[in-house]
Amino acid sequence: MNTEETKSNLNKNTKKKKNKGIFINKVLKITVLSLLLIIVVSGCIALGIAYSWISSAEPLDTDEIFNLNQTTYIVDENDKVIDKLHANENRSIVSLDQIPKHLQNAFIAIEDKRFYSHKGIDIQRIIGSIIEDIKQRRLAHGGSTITQQLIKNVYLTRDKIWKRKVIEIYYALQLERQFTKEQILEAYLNTIGLGHNIAGVQEAALYYFGKDVSELTLAESAVIAGITNLPSAYSPYLNYEKSMQRKNLILNEMLKQNMISQDEYEEAINQEIKLTKVEKEVETTYFADMVIKDVITELQNKLGYTQAEAERKVFNGGLKIVATIDTDIQNALEEAFSKTELFPKSIEDENGNLQPEAAMIIIDNKTGHIKAVMGGRSSKVRRGLNRATQSPRQPGSSIKPLAVYTPALDNGYTAATVVDDAPVTFGNYSPNNYDRKFKGLVTIREAIQHSLNVVAVKIVQDIGIQRSAEYLQNFGVSTVVTTGSTNDMNLPALALGGMTKGIKPVELAAAYTTFPNKGVYTQPISFTKVFDRHGNVILDNTPEKRRVINEQVAYMMIEIMKGVVKGGTGGNAALSNMPVAGKTGTTSDLKDAWFVGFTPYYTAAVWIGHDEPKPMNFTGGSYPARLWKAVMQEIHKNLPTKDFERPEGLVSVEICTKSGKRPSELCALDPRGATIRAELFIKGTEPPVDSICDIHVIKDVCKESNKLASEFCPIESIESKVFTQRYEPLDPTQKLPADYIYEAPTEVCGIHQDYRNIDDQNDEEDREDDEVDDEITDGKNGNLNDNKNGNKNDNKNYNNENYNNRLNDNFRNGGQN
Repeated sequence: MNTEETKSNLNKNTKKKKNKGIFINKVLKITVLSLLLIIVVSGCIALGIAYSWISSAEPLDTDEIFNLNQTTYIVDENDKVIDKLHANENRSIVSLDQIPKHLQNAFIAIEDKRFYSHKGIDIQRIIGSIIEDIKQRRLAHGGSTITQQLIKNVYLTRDKIWKRKVIEIYYALQLERQFTKEQILEAYLNTIGLGHNIAGVQEAALYYFGKDVSELTLAESAVIAGITNLPSAYSPYLNYEKSMQRKNLILNEMLKQNMISQDEYEEAINQEIKLTKVEKEVETTYFADMVIKDVITELQNKLGYTQAEAERKVFNGGLKIVATIDTDIQNALEEAFSKTELFPKSIEDENGNLQPEAAMIIIDNKTGHIKAVMGGRSSKVRRGLNRATQSPRQPGSSIKPLAVYTPALDNGYTAATVVDDAPVTFGNYSPNNYDRKFKGLVTIREAIQHSLNVVAVKIVQDIGIQRSAEYLQNFGVSTVVTTGSTNDMNLPALALGGMTKGIKPVELAAAYTTFPNKGVYTQPISFTKVFDRHGNVILDNTPEKRRVINEQVAYMMIEIMKGVVKGGTGGNAALSNMPVAGKTGTTSDLKDAWFVGFTPYYTAAVWIGHDEPKPMNFTGGSYPARLWKAVMQEIHKNLPTKDFERPEGLVSVEICTKSGKRPSELCALDPRGATIRAELFIKGTEPPVDSICDIHVIKDVCKESNKLASEFCPIESIESKVFTQRYEPLDPTQKLPADYIYEAPTEVCGIHQDYRNIDDQNDEEDREDDEVDDEITDGKNGNLNDNKNGNKNDNKNYNNENYNNRLNDNFRNGGQN
């Protein structure tokens, strides 16, 4: 290759590389420009959205921010005030010069260290918060200044978090222009939520240390400042160790920011923190207390507020909360709880509470609205324990309609399905009934009516533990423990209610509303709407609904549970003017007693037991059922009598209660009386016309031995009787059920076999004598033997005919002589 060709090739390669470089540069430029364009456009869009949000925001009302005495009202659906949350009863207002400087600095050090230098927002902190949001893939709450937090204490909207943040920043900038830092800090320290439904540093000083705010030490100030971040985690009453760790962190921040000296730091670190509570909580009703807790929860769930922010808004935000209460029903409930005769003999515990305690809650079947509640036997509560909504207890047999019989009817069983209430063992577990007795062959209807444990256990074993638990959860029970070394995935928990945690009365009542509500579960609610101080709706609390079972299964359960009240364990709950269905519940050690029942209008659950569980001497069918009746009779007295609405798709068929099949002629001759009854079925599940009872049988028995008659039993000792004959014979080594005496005998009489042997010997001797006599008289009485034999045959024929007639007579007379 010559020199010119080499140069030419080099030029070509250089040109190619140059062209390639130009192309790459163009691509990079286009990419960078595109990204910049996207960023600019996105920024413009974001700014436009932010501007529209700010433009639509209400003008900043500074009077609202510095008016520290806003009252929240709880009203009923007719706008009648049922309770007031006075801000000045939950908070004491103090001026900034009454608040120690080290307490002011403790809040500034941990909440907003550039408070005195920024103009309402801390750009550096916002950037850090955004980075943290990206890392955690959620919105963190660490970017707000003290000014922004003060805004949040007063202004609350239904806007999404980003919109609220933008408006919050806008308001903070405005607020800083109009007020001094001292005014803002004073308002903040008087409104900040500090746990246990208290707000402001003065109330916190009294609640945690029993002293005026001006007397707080540096260490105590650090404890109080640490609570505001997360009161549920950093309250020294709830978590002392975490509270002390938070205190030390704040003291360290104060030292780093030169707010305290090294000596002050070490003294505060080493100071022993002693808590001394001074109670100053507002006394209210159980219903109002329930509403307060529910609103606080929904503000967190639906509007993204922290617990502290939600509490501040409820107690200091001037809200109007529309409760679901019916004051007439609530008054009737409180009146019943005041009658000592409706409760067992009681004593006061060390806290002044009557024991055993009680709780009751009433829910509207259709709407899910809670109409009345008593969370204890005292008519007032200091924002404390509401046993109806907060205390899960073991439900005993009241769990059976939810976890046993509804899933059974929904998966192949019928009200006529027969189960043998007889001893059984699953692994190491042998269930027993409350009275330690067994009834034998019973239908599902009878098993619920008499609350038979063994039948319930057999059914859950058959349908499956997993399926049983799923139904219970679908009924709204949130306390089912499905994992861990101690859980509810076992027969005693799901069949008999021996749960790990138990069930809250409100959840049990709500679950039972599914039956009169045609198979639809409705989440119970205590309030419908929350309005802000300007009348805007900030919470619209529409209950969630879902179908759990079809209408036919729901109605079948109603019909079956009516029997519990009409002739079963819940007879004390029967009303004079309204049909009632329900179920009793008693734990195996008598520590909890329940009655849960419903009418076509309302569902109510009653629980009685000790706060510290201990055995009692009564069941759910006694005091709980009587208390239920006392309340429900009163609230139904002026309501029109009506029955539960029966859906289409049901048929009534006569069945035998010992086989679950259509009756034979023998079913009417059962020695206990006819076992035939009309039973209700979901159409298509009734027994076919050719499915005839084969449990009842007729047998010939010897009256002397009570065993099957043998060929040797005398006719006068034989009778025909009707028995039951199980598909699976009873185990004679186990305790026998009550109906075993009606079971067909399997052994044959042996008494008359011995008599026959003696008779045979006598007959042989007689024959020998007869032969001798025959030889002597032969010829003289030639026809004697023939006559004798003829008479014997005639007697035998006569006896056989008479025997058959006797059997027929016995059969017609039901097996009785």
